[in-house]
Amino acid sequence: MEAAFELNDVLIHLGMVNAFSDSKADFTGIVSQQDDRNDLYISKVIHKAFIDVNEQ
Repeated sequence: MEAAFELNDVLIHLGMVNAFSDSKADFTGIVSQQDDRNDLYISKVIHKAFIDVNEQ
């Protein structure tokens, strides 16, 4: 059994709006200061679960 859920709408509804914006996201705490890229943002969050049941 396998399931996958896209969580973008849920996280945005919970207030995590800026992380999904290419102009407002701020990940300076996880990006090296030497890296001059300022375009880091989240495009998609997917939760995927897999259950394997083996009866013996």
